[in-house]
Amino acid sequence: MGSSCLAHVLSVHALQVQRCTLLSIKTGGCPETCTYCSQSSSWSKETGTKAEKLMDLEDVYQVRSCRV
Repeated sequence: MGSSCLAHVLSVHALQVQRCTLLSIKTGGCPETCTYCSQSSSWSKETGTKAEKLMDLEDVYQVRSCRV
């Protein structure tokens, strides 16, 4: 634990903030009915979410480049 803490302290500026964004690349498209997962088709009736196909890799890269 001590060495990982030291590595973090040495590599991250104390006043720097890292911003992260989550991107759903396959909303509601999973056929499984896991009630804990937002990708599950089991939520579509309650939320009105329409299943989307898996995003193309180039589209994912495009979204990423716009947010950097």
